[in-house]
Amino acid sequence: MQNLYPFTTPIDLYPDLQYKSGVGGTKSLVRTDGLGWLPGAPRVPLHDTDKLVSYINFHLVVSELEQLAPYLFLAATPKSSHVWPLHRYPTKGREIVVDEDPRLHLLWHKDKVYVKPIPPYLLSAAFWDYLQTVDESIFKAALGFMRTYGYLIRYEIDFRKATSAELGLIPTPCHQNQNQTIPLTFEAFSQFLSPFEKVSDDEVSPRYSYGQLRLARVNHLTRLVLWKWSYLPRYSRLADELGYFIAAVLALFSVASIFLNCMQVEIAVMSLTGEETWPGFIAVSRWFPVVMMALILLMLVVLPILAVCILLRQGLFTLLVLRAQRKDRKKARAMSSFVVG
Repeated sequence: MQNLYPFTTPIDLYPDLQYKSGVGGTKSLVRTDGLGWLPGAPRVPLHDTDKLVSYINFHLVVSELEQLAPYLFLAATPKSSHVWPLHRYPTKGREIVVDEDPRLHLLWHKDKVYVKPIPPYLLSAAFWDYLQTVDESIFKAALGFMRTYGYLIRYEIDFRKATSAELGLIPTPCHQNQNQTIPLTFEAFSQFLSPFEKVSDDEVSPRYSYGQLRLARVNHLTRLVLWKWSYLPRYSRLADELGYFIAAVLALFSVASIFLNCMQVEIAVMSLTGEETWPGFIAVSRWFPVVMMALILLMLVVLPILAVCILLRQGLFTLLVLRAQRKDRKKARAMSSFVVG
């Protein structure tokens, strides 16, 4: 794998995690504080490689947006630095909502923008060393994710806001220096982020060639490209999904209403003068209202069917989730009985 290691400075904000050679010369992640799990993820043991990689992949890689990446120029500014500093979002009227789902990171909808907090393990230089040996797609996704924080945290006010109890976007580990505990500062965090700012778009996953994305436009692309009703079904509501469709229909009928009024005026003038100089126009005026009435009747039929289809899809999604949960419970019971036996 090509060496994309981003650090050019020796700063390490999480020195308790190290990447060392073990038995047989195989390198693995270990913690010097005696704990055996991934920092920030106590349910993920460091010795379980499969579970570790699966966890990291789930929390960093955004496969849906990777598939949409060739078409994202239709939905957003094709510029990776199109990310505002953190303090500017409230001044633009957008509330910062913290969410661990990487698919929502820097997506905005109406008056909200979603931001994923930095996992503690991404502050460790040893973890980045390990990440290169796992999977290039995960490594590139992690690089792109950390690069977005170079745009989000540009000023000290951004750092204070990100480390506040309200948001908690940045874990605040303390490191030891000559037996003194030193808390994380804006200067130290800026030094840590500086190597990521030099990373090019070719070195990150395609999603991070773009900055903030509008969720409504991503939903439209999802319907056109992936043939799914919405990008994230659990974050969409029936009213929102029908709202965009109804708004487009109302706009179409508003324009049609103007045309009908104009036709009515022209035909009234012709009837007063007794002249029929535009026979083609009269023919169109005769059939256009009929077509519009047919479209209105069609919409009255389609909208209830569409609403029922959305409800059925949501019900099917719920059934699939419940089925998966039952399978997991059966598997867990089988494993426990096997261990007891």
